[in-house]
Amino acid sequence: MIKPGVQQEVKNRADLVCDNLADDTLKGHFLKLTFNSIGLIDSVTYIGSEEVILQSLWSFVGLHENYLNSLTSRFEKGIIPNVVEFLSENWAIALYHEWFGDFCLRMR
Repeated sequence: MIKPGVQQEVKNRADLVCDNLADDTLKGHFLKLTFNSIGLIDSVTYIGSEEVILQSLWSFVGLHENYLNSLTSRFEKGIIPNVVEFLSENWAIALYHEWFGDFCLRMR
């Protein structure tokens, strides 16, 4: 139910959901990235048995999808079967640095 006078953002893009969590053993992970209408990551949801550093996941919020190396389109095409492993590769190390956001702003 939407209250009168309250605008609700219309999503023009689907959420990215990577679900490798086994129901019987609870091994693996579930990862969901939500995007706003211009491609910025709004939220990250992670559930899984694999240990992750929360600060690493928080660092994605506010980043544009383009910084993730065309993650959504490559995931949808099946090129990237496991998003968590993809974001753990060497190329992504800079994304987790505490100054990466500042660097992006200075490059504009």
